[in-house]
Amino acid sequence: DMVVHFNFLAAHTDARIFPEPEVFRPQRWREENKGTEDRMYSFGCGPRQCVGKKMIMDIMLMFCYEFIENFEWEVPEDYEMSLKYIPAIRPKTKPFIKLQNKNP
Repeated sequence: DMVVHFNFLAAHTDARIFPEPEVFRPQRWREENKGTEDRMYSFGCGPRQCVGKKMIMDIMLMFCYEFIENFEWEVPEDYEMSLKYIPAIRPKTKPFIKLQNKNP
């Protein structure tokens, strides 16, 4: 008669696994956390994880490639990055990103 709950937020912000978890650093997956992608539980885990995970990851990869390949983007220097934690980590305010087509 016990409820077991896995706290995804706590797992994703554990500084022992993800140094400086409150800092947005996508490059962490190329450097210190390379090969630890299995520690992210965005699609659930175990036998009941999302069956569309592979398809979504492929779609996201194609989107990111096209987005990076075709646009230059920058966040204004005066944007103040601060995070909020409810229910997941994200910027408190939406950043305004300037996009310029690389191939006019």
